[in-house]
Amino acid sequence: MKFSYYFIVLLFLCILSSCNYCESFGSYELGSNLVLLDGDRLEDRIIVRCTNRSSGCCGGGEYILPTYEEHYNLNGKYREYVLQAKSDEKWIIVQTKIIEDDVHRYWFIDKSFSVDSLDCYQVNCSEVILENRFGPFSKSDFSNLIKIKEIQLVFD
Repeated sequence: MKFSYYFIVLLFLCILSSCNYCESFGSYELGSNLVLLDGDRLEDRIIVRCTNRSSGCCGGGEYILPTYEEHYNLNGKYREYVLQAKSDEKWIIVQTKIIEDDVHRYWFIDKSFSVDSLDCYQVNCSEVILENRFGPFSKSDFSNLIKIKEIQLVFD
């Protein structure tokens, strides 16, 4: 009986450790302290500069894509959200959707920036990141740009 109990606990721990703990809570690391956050709705999906970590997972931060003003319209309703994001060591590519017009927009973020040496209370670190955010682009312009920049990431 004790053996089966320990076996079940061990099996549970193995399964838990093989899964990405943060992703199960809707927090997807993209690198350079940028995180794709899911919410209760698809329209909640945003990329943030993480400023609120709990148990190693990002729970919130400063809007990067879409910005707060891009995410909501003047009436406080959802306007734009992230459909998908992919990253590698140098780049993040992002596809967003504008809800009203059913338009897809494309972006990329150059991760060569660094805010590690900055005091983000004195300097607006999000502005540094936004200077490395490029877009929006149409799908064809985006496809051409990622070829020119030799970005190896592609959307599904």
